[in-house]
Amino acid sequence: MFVRSLAQACIALGCAASAWAADCLAYEPDEVRLTSIVSMSHGFGPPGFGEDPAHDSEEDYVLLTLDKPICVAGGHVVMDEDVAATDAFQLVPKSGSLFDRRLLGKRISVSGTLLHRVSGGHTR
Repeated sequence: MFVRSLAQACIALGCAASAWAADCLAYEPDEVRLTSIVSMSHGFGPPGFGEDPAHDSEEDYVLLTLDKPICVAGGHVVMDEDVAATDAFQLVPKSGSLFDRRLLGKRISVSGTLLHRVSGGHTR
């Protein structure tokens, strides 16, 4: 809703979305580095990712919560929409990698690429 309001404000004021997007992080393939506290969160999984709680699995996921919100500029893929302010990212390890739970509650620095949620499996 906030992104839509921001876009409407830009149209009304005659500003271009790229004006604010220049200071934002970019989606993949650009690599970014984020530093903050890492935690574990709990949510619904397949088959319906919360649409049918009685039958959906529940799973843990790793969450990086930033000290202050950042913006992410939309990419070339339809799912890569502009995000004006977000302060939490689900960490999705590379295939075959495991998260070291000893890092929970600690400030860490991670690098990788950003992708917008593409399914219920990407909870953030």
